[in-house]
Amino acid sequence: MSGQPPPNIARASLSRGPHLAALMALYEQNYAALCHLLGTRSPYPSGAVTRPGRLPALYLSVRERDRFTTTYHLTHRFGDPSEPQPLPDLELRVYHDARQCEALRFPIPAFRRGDPMLAPAERWAINVMLGKWLRYCLDQGYCFGEDGSTRMPRSQAAGSQRPD
Repeated sequence: MSGQPPPNIARASLSRGPHLAALMALYEQNYAALCHLLGTRSPYPSGAVTRPGRLPALYLSVRERDRFTTTYHLTHRFGDPSEPQPLPDLELRVYHDARQCEALRFPIPAFRRGDPMLAPAERWAINVMLGKWLRYCLDQGYCFGEDGSTRMPRSQAAGSQRPD
């Protein structure tokens, strides 16, 4: 988890499309970027917040923790504080043993809600977007490590849970 994030595998693989090897390389790249964003603190508490300077806060919630996987919810919140709009609003699954991270959920248009499985091209697009967002957050100084995060109050943490 130390050092620089790996080179941009997604950019090199983008022209090849969403075949399995490129998708697995993208998941590995996203894992490395997420590890840098999370910092060295572990396990990560549900309700961690990081805000470098005057940038919008980044919220991290742990949805599920198992022996080999952890599911996180990662988002910014914009707009009216009483009804903030989460954007991007992603659920991430981290496979610790495989050292991979994939975006599981993204706000799906109404016409897609009956079909929970994403097509390979959609899975590719969402995970490329995740990689770009993670790199943006790192470039802007976001970090949930020891110096970069705080705990959000329980009332806000409880309100951040999306219905499943």
